[in-house]
Amino acid sequence: MQPWYKQFWPWFLITLPVCAVVASCYTFYIAATDPADLVVADYYKEGKAINLELTELNAAQSRHIRATVTQVPGGLDMVLSGDDLEPGLAVKLSLHHATLARNDFDRMLTANAAGVYHLVLDHPMVGRWHLQAEPFDGQWRVQAQVDFDEEHQAVLTGEP
Repeated sequence: MQPWYKQFWPWFLITLPVCAVVASCYTFYIAATDPADLVVADYYKEGKAINLELTELNAAQSRHIRATVTQVPGGLDMVLSGDDLEPGLAVKLSLHHATLARNDFDRMLTANAAGVYHLVLDHPMVGRWHLQAEPFDGQWRVQAQVDFDEEHQAVLTGEP
């Protein structure tokens, strides 16, 4: 008869709990180093900001402001349309990823001679994004959700 450490079944039975311990340590490491970005710490402040946002969205609706954002090679192009838009208006374009807050960014854009705002990107946009455009003075805001995996164009409006 062989000693126990040369047999299959003791090692098989020892391996199962060891694998569970290693997997739980790895799960704890993932949870500790990559916390969830979906929970808002100060929900009251966020609620107050929603009321201000609705005012800006209503201003965009009343002026019939729309922004068409198109993904082109090398970045995004945006064209504004609506009532009482100033020529050469500087616009802040905010792009917020649906689940990864570290991918969010804002850029201030100015229009070229043809009235097209261009945002230069290193790589194409992929996944689901929330886009917002507003002038530098914040008098109106347009927004939309777009999934760049399925669509290459989004129309931003003043609808909540």
